[in-house]
Amino acid sequence: MVETLILVRHAKAEDESESGRDFDRELTHAGVFSCNAAMEQAASIIKSRYGTIKTSGKYSNASAPGLTLWTSPAPRAAQTACILANKIGYKTKDIEELPWLYEADSREFLNHMTDISGTLVVVGHNPCLEDVASDLLDEKVTLKKAAAIALDLEDSGNTNQNQDQTSFKARISWFLQGPDHKNWNTLCEIEQTLAIAAQRILTNAQELAFDQNDAETLHQYRVSLRVARSLALFVAPYFKRAEAKELLQLLKGLQAETSRLREYDVMWELLTTGDALRTYADAHMIALKLLPVRAKERSRFTEYFMSRKTQRAILQATELMQNIPWCKVALNQGIPNKDFCARFDSMAANYAQDLALCDINDALATHDIRKRSKQLRYVARDFSVLLGEKRGEAESQAEDMQELLGRLCDARVNLRIAQELSADVPQQTPEFIQVQPDAQTFIASEQKTVDDLLEELSQ
Repeated sequence: MVETLILVRHAKAEDESESGRDFDRELTHAGVFSCNAAMEQAASIIKSRYGTIKTSGKYSNASAPGLTLWTSPAPRAAQTACILANKIGYKTKDIEELPWLYEADSREFLNHMTDISGTLVVVGHNPCLEDVASDLLDEKVTLKKAAAIALDLEDSGNTNQNQDQTSFKARISWFLQGPDHKNWNTLCEIEQTLAIAAQRILTNAQELAFDQNDAETLHQYRVSLRVARSLALFVAPYFKRAEAKELLQLLKGLQAETSRLREYDVMWELLTTGDALRTYADAHMIALKLLPVRAKERSRFTEYFMSRKTQRAILQATELMQNIPWCKVALNQGIPNKDFCARFDSMAANYAQDLALCDINDALATHDIRKRSKQLRYVARDFSVLLGEKRGEAESQAEDMQELLGRLCDARVNLRIAQELSADVPQQTPEFIQVQPDAQTFIASEQKTVDDLLEELSQ
């Protein structure tokens, strides 16, 4: 007879299958995560306690001599059984899919156990599994999704002729209640969000490869890297440490190479576009001076960007984002939504405190707080499903501050570039005589912009 009966309920399944049939429902992505975590615990006990028990009978399995594994053929149960089998070293081809298990009741289930001895593992459904456990223990048992309960059985020697079933006595050997699959919903949402961010990088990189001379294409590529880096930095504690470090370094390196050219593009647009053209009409010589410098930097960036090394780095970063290297704790326990939200609240509180204390006259400090405004904005926006509507308000607030600080930082960069361009011209030369007045006009105008923004920020 069966000495140990292990009942395993399937993990979290989709609410409705594509066909509309209950039988066809499969595990959700979060269900697979939670199932792997639950079956890891169950497998460690099964392997240590039951791996060498002999099994006999028509369902005997040479895959693992001490164990027989049955499953309902419904996909959600069969998928759960395969995950468990892989963790205990049981060949999946040897799993017995038994059609009667899909709709079995307790009586039918117990009748099918008469030809088995040793350890029997059954993956199935409620209410059957709960009823079997409750009948054998003579007490109410609740089995959540991905729960596993092991019962040591004894044959009472009595057969109930009216019900045509053998009577067993049982006691609980061990019991692992099913985990809260919602903890893995967070992982699924993070995976989906980073996959979208990775695809955005690939799309923008492809467009940039097609046209390296378009400033807006470069800008969108740079923004996609900044967004990905902000998101990855926020969720990095849930990743394996080495892989998280690698991803952040790749994204930082790719973004850093765009910085100088983006600065030149911003200043060029300021000098040559729309209303700005009229505002800086007297500074056309500084624009002419910027032109070859910008072209040289674009040439350098294009050579860098089109190199095999850079294209490989883009693929490495996006592959890590599309195949997240979760740390063991995240895989085994999931990420409770309240913990994820608490992490965001802490980041927002620290940002608000540092913003209040930031010395906006310090260019480096202003640049740093601007970057953190971006990160807060991108995290609040792209993880809004997890963070909720209330925390989503942080996005608009961070965006407003990012824009204001961005104007200040851009004006300071424009000042620096104009000073570099004018300083590069030998004094008392015809070029100096032409460029210097224009440079001074532009510098004075940008300095006023800086002063005005500093006054606005200090209020």
